[in-house]
Amino acid sequence: MQGPDRPIPTRVELLTPKGVDRQYAERQVRNFTKKRVRMDDHDFRIGTLEQGNPDQKRRYKLRNFYAALQRELLHHENWDGTPRT
Repeated sequence: MQGPDRPIPTRVELLTPKGVDRQYAERQVRNFTKKRVRMDDHDFRIGTLEQGNPDQKRRYKLRNFYAALQRELLHHENWDGTPRT
């Protein structure tokens, strides 16, 4: 298994949303992936995404960023963190 602090390799450059710590986001994605949580699932939520919440747009972008990172991670590694051959 790869270390939780190891950077996630990407095939294309992913722009990190404003105000987001990339290292923390990658650690979160690795932890969720280890638990086999699909971040591209419409039921996956980060905090509260209630209508009218002023933070809703930022959290939606963060969810999409996490899903993109997970997609890249699963391209290079299996769900358990072992490298793909």
